[in-house]
Amino acid sequence: MTEHGTAVLRLQPDGEVHMNDQCAALMFGVDVSIIKRSVTDNDGRVAGSLPPLVVRNGIRRRKEYEAMTGTTDIDLSDALAYWARLDGVELVYEDDNGKRVVLVQGPGGDATRPH
Repeated sequence: MTEHGTAVLRLQPDGEVHMNDQCAALMFGVDVSIIKRSVTDNDGRVAGSLPPLVVRNGIRRRKEYEAMTGTTDIDLSDALAYWARLDGVELVYEDDNGKRVVLVQGPGGDATRPH
């Protein structure tokens, strides 16, 4: 990935887990710009599906993670932490009250500041 920002895994008040663009890029192993282009169409609406490149990269990364860890029962935060360490990306978990916990410190990142 060429754009480095803090990847944020955020728990919403309704219990759903959301990822920012950097976190999705980390999960799929693509540049953030691809994620940004993928999630909206030309009219700014949310796109219905991911491009084949993103899907293929996600499958490849899942298989690599399984091979490296020996597990097929993947925990999302564990997998993201694995890729964050490998890719040099800061990964933060934010609870539904906005409290942030740094899971993986990135190069020069400051995950404690609000976004």
